[in-house]
Amino acid sequence: MPEVFPFKALIARPDILPDFTASARDSEIQVARKHLDSIPETHFLRILFPQLFHPEIGEEAYDTHEDGHNPALEDYISRDILRPDAEDAFYVYRQTKKGRTFTGIIGLASIESYKQGLIKKHELTQVKKESQIADYFRHIRLNGSPVLLTYPDSPEINEAIGSLTLGGPGLSMSTEDHVKHEIWRINDTEEIGKYKEALEKVPAFYIADGHHRCASYAHLSDELEGFMAYLLPSSQLEIRAFHRLIRHSNIGLDALIVALQHHFAVEEIRRGTAPEEEGHIYLATPGAWYCLQIPAKLRITEDLKDRLDVSILEREIIMGILGIEDSRTSPDIMYVSDSGNLLRVSALLDSGEVQYAFLLHPLSIEEVIEISDAGDVLPPKSTWIEPKMRSGMLIHQF
Repeated sequence: MPEVFPFKALIARPDILPDFTASARDSEIQVARKHLDSIPETHFLRILFPQLFHPEIGEEAYDTHEDGHNPALEDYISRDILRPDAEDAFYVYRQTKKGRTFTGIIGLASIESYKQGLIKKHELTQVKKESQIADYFRHIRLNGSPVLLTYPDSPEINEAIGSLTLGGPGLSMSTEDHVKHEIWRINDTEEIGKYKEALEKVPAFYIADGHHRCASYAHLSDELEGFMAYLLPSSQLEIRAFHRLIRHSNIGLDALIVALQHHFAVEEIRRGTAPEEEGHIYLATPGAWYCLQIPAKLRITEDLKDRLDVSILEREIIMGILGIEDSRTSPDIMYVSDSGNLLRVSALLDSGEVQYAFLLHPLSIEEVIEISDAGDVLPPKSTWIEPKMRSGMLIHQF
């Protein structure tokens, strides 16, 4: 069974917490560089990337992963901007967004459990990127963005969380994106033991978001016991699709439609929506939209992964027709998550920046779990999973 540990979090003072946290992005350092002059004096990005704000350090120290210190972190703690908890704790975190509520537990997931396969993945990672992230963590010695792990619902854990959250949270705030955030501490020794025992009855955790961070922590297993994780029941996850946008291909629309008709039933449709059920892929172009119905013959396989819409798109169209051999590295593909509307996709098509867009219906969490249990991996960018926790709400210093 995977192990989970309590820890002493660093938390910003309640009066500055809303302005201290940052939106979770893969490109946080690019955002920080772009908005350097407008980042508040007390902000998480100042301790995540101290080299940008302290010229005496120099970016080369972090690029080469030399030993150094984090003057912003030391300053924030000394000035009571960041407060270290006095006792080990689990933290129940609730996010309310657009009428949906997500409630789970934050603790340290065991790196050894990850290495033993008790924390399961469904995506490939790049070894070079893993190493770079690990080196950065080794230098910066903090993390403010928990990995999102999920597990099949546990009545015991649900009941414990439900009882705790009947009382008011220790921390509560709303951010400019109209999302409410609440945190409850579990720092009583007996209560910690109860939650730890319940969590360790879960047979396995599944990575919902944070594959590269998990893999990078495995590089630190000699120095670190666990990594910060947000553990959320699978019934609460919201999964959206990633659509594939083709910037450029050598195949014109007429030739593409003819090629597609050899594999799919192709029908022109009204523009503006994504597929509402599996078994359909939409092709969007500047002038017209088409529905590609997947025939049964493309699903005759015992391997679940090969039956999925995203895999059929990858195998039959991206590779088979368009001739793109590696969608993980090709400059001709970009990925856009389904955010409820397709305005960005339409804008990119109309501007000529994108030639074709292939739109997908999202996978189910049951499919993701089955793929993980089989030791398989999905094509790149197969899922966009909510919730996204803000960076810096809780900080694990190590």
